[in-house]
Amino acid sequence: RRELAPKLYPDEPDQTEARRAEVRGKVPHAAVYRAYHSPSRTHADYYPADVLTDLLASGKASRLYQRLVKEQRVASTVSAFSWGLYGPGMISINGQVAEGVTVEAYEAALDQALAELDTLSQPELDRALTKTESVDAFEKTEVAQRAMALAIYDSIGDANLINTELARYISLTLSEVKRMREAMLRPENCSTLVYLPA
Repeated sequence: RRELAPKLYPDEPDQTEARRAEVRGKVPHAAVYRAYHSPSRTHADYYPADVLTDLLASGKASRLYQRLVKEQRVASTVSAFSWGLYGPGMISINGQVAEGVTVEAYEAALDQALAELDTLSQPELDRALTKTESVDAFEKTEVAQRAMALAIYDSIGDANLINTELARYISLTLSEVKRMREAMLRPENCSTLVYLPA
């Protein structure tokens, strides 16, 4: 065992206006990647932000899959997830635009779906938290998974999170998740990359 100096990562300044870039490449269909600044992995607000990504796009019952893929058919795939362990992170919302659909039509549908998140319901939150609980239980069945989790938790400063983190998720309320939606999913907090076919 040896003592390692902690790595210090500089904090980015607060983002105060929307950022956007377009790139062309050898891809079959357009894709839109949105990144929103979010709390760090060790901040209490990380948990509602992380659950928000599950509500958005984890599984076929999720909000974005239902609206954009199944009902409106403006996307062929959609995903959302949290990034970051050390320092402030981000959540990412990614969608592959359906064939024959414009980027503008996809983004308009996405914006509408995000605006409707104030109607999130308790059954939706309960479903997301049940999934979180089952993933946690599954990850603790394998020794290698437990070792990896312990290493990650220790590297961010608290190995005991392996025992306490699930309780933080399970205790989340709908109002906390809605508060994080309002705090994060703002246009001025968003950087968008549009990837277009060459």
